[in-house]
Amino acid sequence: MKLLLENWKKYLKESEIVSYQQQLGDIETIAQDISDKIQEFMSDHGYDWLRQNTSIVEKEIQDEIRKNFNRDITEAGSGSFRIAYMVDNDYVIKVDSSMNGSGKQMNKEDGEAGRNPKYSSIFPKALGIALDGSWVVLQKVHEIQDLMTLIALFPNKIIPPKLFGEFYTQSLLSIALSYQIATLQYDQNQMDFHKYEYESMFKDYLVKDIGRDVTFEEFIKSWISPTFITVAKAVIEYGLDVHEAVRPYNSGYVVEENGEKRFVILDSSVQKTVEAGLKAFNKPIRTI
Repeated sequence: MKLLLENWKKYLKESEIVSYQQQLGDIETIAQDISDKIQEFMSDHGYDWLRQNTSIVEKEIQDEIRKNFNRDITEAGSGSFRIAYMVDNDYVIKVDSSMNGSGKQMNKEDGEAGRNPKYSSIFPKALGIALDGSWVVLQKVHEIQDLMTLIALFPNKIIPPKLFGEFYTQSLLSIALSYQIATLQYDQNQMDFHKYEYESMFKDYLVKDIGRDVTFEEFIKSWISPTFITVAKAVIEYGLDVHEAVRPYNSGYVVEENGEKRFVILDSSVQKTVEAGLKAFNKPIRTI
């Protein structure tokens, strides 16, 4: 999406470029080398071979990076369009491994999201990106793998910590976020639906576990926090599927210098469709 790349360039000030270059050192060169190696594998062996021989690919890349840069590197994960690598347990490099350039577009979106001052608090910070989007360097993020960790990152005034791991708490968070998104978009039908969803399907579980009645209005207010509001706005602007973006394995956290954990969405491209994202840009967002 051209708009995303233009926005990313707008946020990238000259002083920031110097700062990022000093911080990264040779990481950008490493990222380019990894990208070149991935494209070489695909050219020589094809896309399917690349997916079926991840251990061979990782070993060759590890050997090359250690030889040329004396750095440790491991594969951090892979999907249909990109492969992620961790360098010295400090940086994450995502490289395009798609057949149609989808990975490049996703890297550009991660780059824009990670430098957009409106949403940089809930996306991994983007430290560097190739001009063509073939790679992006992001700050290290810890993947969330359980409900208890996820819910703990969204302060709630009703749900006690002992219930964070209950099966229905993710549904409660999704309902609250979906309602907030509908509110920002003035979508009364969706607002009514999510109220009905809470009252007919999940309220009884919550009332039983905490021992008192919780009205829908109190339920929504209990979730309100800066992180909650920022996530709702980002879902609208980037056309994300809130149920996919805010859940274990698609969400993570960053440990700040003071030891506090900050919630982040791991992938700014967890979208319903590109069209949904474009449509979202044209919907009014209420300022609160």
